This record gives sequence, structure tokens and C-alpha cells, in this order.
Amino acid sequence: MKRQNLKIENKEAKTTLEVNVYYPKGITLISLVITIILLIILATIGINMAVGENGIIKIAKQTRENYIKASIKEELELELMNIQTKKYEETGKKASLEDVKELINKNKYEVNIEEGSSRAQIENIEKEYTIIVDETLTIQDIEKTTNKDKSIKIETKAINKEDYTMATITIKITVEEKITSIKIGEEEIQIPEKVEENGKNIYEIEKEVEKNANYKIRVETVSGKINTKIQNVSNLSEDMEIYTAQDLVKFRERVEKGATYEKRTVTLMNDIDLSAVCGKEISWKPIGYKTLDPENEDDDYIYFRGTFNGQYKNINNLYIKTDEYEYAGLFFFNAGTIKNIKMNNVNIYADYSNSPNASDWHTYIGSLVGYNEGTIENVGINSGSITNINTCQPTRRFRVTAGGGIVGKSLGDIKSCYNCANIEIINVANNNQDMRPANHVGGIVATSFELIENCYNVGNVIATGGWYTNDTGGITGRMAEGEVTNCYNYGTITAQNANTNLAGGIVGRKNSGSITKTYYTDTSTAYSYWSSPSSHYTTGKVTEENLKGYATKLNEGNEIEIWTDDTGINNGYPILKWQIEQ
Repeated sequence: MKRQNLKIENKEAKTTLEVNVYYPKGITLISLVITIILLIILATIGINMAVGENGIIKIAKQTRENYIKASIKEELELELMNIQTKKYEETGKKASLEDVKELINKNKYEVNIEEGSSRAQIENIEKEYTIIVDETLTIQDIEKTTNKDKSIKIETKAINKEDYTMATITIKITVEEKITSIKIGEEEIQIPEKVEENGKNIYEIEKEVEKNANYKIRVETVSGKINTKIQNVSNLSEDMEIYTAQDLVKFRERVEKGATYEKRTVTLMNDIDLSAVCGKEISWKPIGYKTLDPENEDDDYIYFRGTFNGQYKNINNLYIKTDEYEYAGLFFFNAGTIKNIKMNNVNIYADYSNSPNASDWHTYIGSLVGYNEGTIENVGINSGSITNINTCQPTRRFRVTAGGGIVGKSLGDIKSCYNCANIEIINVANNNQDMRPANHVGGIVATSFELIENCYNVGNVIATGGWYTNDTGGITGRMAEGEVTNCYNYGTITAQNANTNLAGGIVGRKNSGSITKTYYTDTSTAYSYWSSPSSHYTTGKVTEENLKGYATKLNEGNEIEIWTDDTGINNGYPILKWQIEQ
């Protein structure tokens, strides 16, 4: 037997395997080579199993890391639970992040809460981990903080835009050495020009972000020193799904804080019963309303600017009883898109007669929106009542009291909508000091400036008083300008007890714009004139039986088929196709 000592080196793993090979004197060279190759393969497999990408050593390390994180989380959850219990026993209230900062075990934890943030960074001093906790004291993230070089000072701050569509993260880095890498999350950031100050280098960066998240800032110097910091961004408006009435309230609260939801979509996932959050004991606060700061002339209400997609779900039992909103409905202001919603049992009762603002305010009420500058489409009001009253003597000339089935005042487009709710407006009937109070009331919109297309009204519309003009229409009460087309009405329209009563089957008063392909039944208009009897505002009168067969006529000129014959839900009158397709 002969012995041959071999050394097998794996350069990638930086390991060497020494092997003594014994072979008979008569063995061939080929056999020896094959044997050596087999040994090399076996050695490589063994090393890779130990230290490779999915090697045993790496898996073991990851398992240990997960165990440590779970242990740290459990310890902190117990600490937070104790704080919650202590706070509740002492005050009867839930603990806040500030309470955590005050009551936590300071030998073990350090709490940092940045101004305006709804989250806290809690450093586990003993084990060198950073834990992110939100305002409900729920743990959101855990990150290892070891190997940080504190000679690299990182200062960060996040500032949300006023409309909460994005935030700016500002970063200031102070370090003695030259920086070779700055990362925010996985994104490599261009290193800015440095400024020297007191013998150190100052780097300043601004980064705009659009999502709520914990953003990790990582800085590395030329000598390999590394430091990191987490900056939380919260309260930005994001795409949102609404499953419950409580979710809708949360959405409203975020809009009230300034979140416009521009370029975002809010989606209704279920039918919503609002009786859980509003009723005789508490009125619904319209989305976008807020109490204005009297000391700030620039303070204003909040426009919703995103997309609210109801997915043809039902919103039931909206209840508003108020004298404090100039505009009232499910939404206060809309400058986005609201679509695909059905509403049932709408109950809005506004009486401003004794309000501090009664003599001065124009007031506009609608089931869906008080004031619209956006697009509203595929919305149906199946039942309910809308009442707006102001019998206070006005101090503002031409003070308007108004109500619409869908919208109070619209400077945007309204398409493929219907209303079955009844609407009543009551205004002062005299003209003291020549103030000339007025009513605007319509089955779809009270006052319109833009397009109303492919809509119909079933609800009864009645307006009383409004000395100057009582503009009452099946589709819109006052048409300031714009267009009304492909619409019909068979609700009863009544204007009474004013100097000038204008009750129109489609439009009460038309100042400008065009009315085309619109129809109303011969029984719908109760009373209409402008100084003398006129048909200017009531063109399109047809019999009930004729109107019931007008689906094809209403579709003429539409690029797609929007209307269809009734299937038993609208007393034989045409309906919108989406009513039966969804």
C-alpha cells in the first residue's frame, strides 16, 4: 500500500481539507484521479451544507434571532400591559405614548416620541433592539440596533404636507469622515455636498415619501463605520377599505384632520348601517366638516379629492339634525369622485331659524354631498326625507335656503343618478328691508352650474316661502348655467307662498345653459309661473304612459346603453342599467 497526503482548499469558504489517501501499488492513475474528484465533491457539499446560503449555520442563526425577537416582544408587551393597568386603575383612561414614556422601566428602556408622531421608538438598552409602538400601544416592528457607530450622528424629522398626500423626511448627518453610502430603505441616495463645521462634515438631505411606514436611514463612512436610524411617517392618506360604520367614522376623522385622499381610493366593502354611529341621540357630522379657527382667516373646510367607490353597496340610516352646517349630507365638500353608492332611509332635518348664523347663511342640503366640485355618478337615493328650514329674517340679500336629493350645490358633473327621497324647503315669506330671501330646491340638485346627465327623480319636491323667488324643479331648482340632458321626473313639484313661484317639471329657474331631451309627467308640476304663466322652464311634458316607454328614447345619443326598461322596481318607468346589473 502507498500513502499520499492531499490538501483540498475551498477558496470561497476559506477552508482546507487534509486527506491521507491509501491505494494499492498496482492502482492506475485514472482510478486515483477519480477518487480525488469524488473526495473534493463530498468536501464541497459538506461545506455548503454548513455555511451556504441555506446552510445549517445560517438557519440556526436566523432561528436564534427570531427567538430573541419573540422574547423581546413578549417582555415589552408585558411592560405595556402593566402600564395600561396602572393608568386605568388610577384614572379610568387608557394609557398614551406619553404615559409609556413616563412610567416605563427606564433602566431597561428608552422611549423617543417625535413631535406630532403617533408612534414611539422604544430602545431595549440591555439587548440593543429598537421596537416601534403605535398610539394603541401595539408593537409594529422590531429591529436589531447593535453594531451602530455613534460617531455618526443622524438627526431626522418627518413633516406631512397640509393635505396629507405626502411627507418630507429631513436628514442631517454629522460625521468626521467622508460618507460613501446613504440609504433610505433599499434606495441608495445621492450623497449631497458636505458643509464643514467645527471640524466635522455636515450632510443634509430631504426625501419626499407617499406611504406611511418606518423608513430606515443607513449611513456608511469610507472606513466602513455604519449607523442607522428609523424615521416613522404616519397619518398620510392611503387607499382605504371600509367594512363598518366605525371605519367610515375613522375615514371622516382623517379627512377632518386635513387628509384629502387625492390620488387615493376609498372602497366600501360591505353594506353600512350608520345607526351604529348616528341617530336621534347624535347627528352625523358630514365628511369634510370641521370647526374653523376664528383667529385664522385662512382656515377652511376640507375637500375630499380622492375616489370614493361604493361598489354598489348600501349606506343605510344616515341621520342629520342640525343648525350648524352651511352644507350638509354624508359629505360636506367633494372635489373628487364619488360613485357606485345606494342610500336608504336618509333622514336630514336642518332648522336654522334660531341659529346664530340664520340671518346670514346660505344653506345647502343633499343626501350625499352639500357642496360638490367633483364628479358624482351611479348614486341612488332609495328612500328618506330632506328638510331645510330658515324662518329667520335675513340680513343678507338673496339669502338662499336650498335642498337637493343628491347634492345641495353643484359646480361639478352628476351622471346616472336617481332620487326617491322627498324634499321640503321652508323660508321666510316676506321682504322686510328688501332682503329678498330665495329658495332653490331640486330632485337631484338644488343649485347647478355644470352637467346633469342621465338622471331621474321620483321624490316629491315642495318649497314654501322665499319671497324673491321660489325655484323648484324635478331635476334642479335653479340652473345657473351648464347643461341638463337625458333626464326625467315624475315626482310632484310644488312651489307656494312666495312672490314668485317657479315650479318646473325639470328645472325651476334657468339663468343660462341648455336643457335637452328631458321629460316630466303631465301630473308632476303643481304650480309654476314667472310673473306670468310660462312654459319656458317646463318643456318636455309627456303622459305617464308615454314616459314609461322612453328607455330607448333616453338612450339616443349615448355612446353606451345607460337606460333600460323597468323590471318592477320603479312603477314601470325607465331605470338605469346599473340598478339591475350590480
